[in-house]
Order: sequence, then C-alpha cells, then structure tokens
Amino acid sequence: MRTEPESATLLYQGQASIRIVTDEGKVIYIDPYAGDSYELSADLILVTHSHFDHNQMDKVEKRNEDCRIITYKEAVQNGEHRIFELDFVTIEAVEAGYNSLHDVNDCVG
Repeated sequence: MRTEPESATLLYQGQASIRIVTDEGKVIYIDPYAGDSYELSADLILVTHSHFDHNQMDKVEKRNEDCRIITYKEAVQNGEHRIFELDFVTIEAVEAGYNSLHDVNDCVG
C-alpha cells in the first residue's frame, strides 16, 4: 500500500518565529525565539539577522544528526546573496533590512 506524503504545514510561533514541515516531513525553523512549539526535530534552522529575538537557536533542542544551520553570515558572501541547494529544499537569500533597526548589510530574507 502506497502512502502519500503529508501536506506541508506552516506554524507561526510569534514575533518572526516560524516552523515549516515539508510534504516529506522535513522540519525547518526560521528565526527561533517566540513560542514553545520546538518539539519536532530540526532538519534546517535559518537565522535572518543577529538580534536576540531572531536567533535563539538553543530553543531548538532536538536536531537531526545532519541538521543544517544557515545564518545571515553564510547567506551573504562578499556582498552576494547566496542560494543553498539541499536535498529537500532550495534556500535563496534575499536583501532585507531597510529600516533604522535593521542594516541591509547584516540582514537577509
């Protein structure tokens, strides 16, 4: 009997914290900080900038052995926004941070 993959889910956890579960069951946390829904083991953690309310990676205690962490520091190299090809998802860093609290040189979307 063939089983179909689950539908992808998106959970807004508060502030800028988001959990995505892909159709294949891969778990992606973006900007861990708010909420308490970090019970699923992470496959990927994304951090958009250095502010404390976007980078509390310690909240994600459960991580799969090959969990990847991509921060804003890796996402921009020599002024170029990078693309990351993972087995289960493609991550494309884009410019972000055009306001008085966020420097475009230190933030990504």
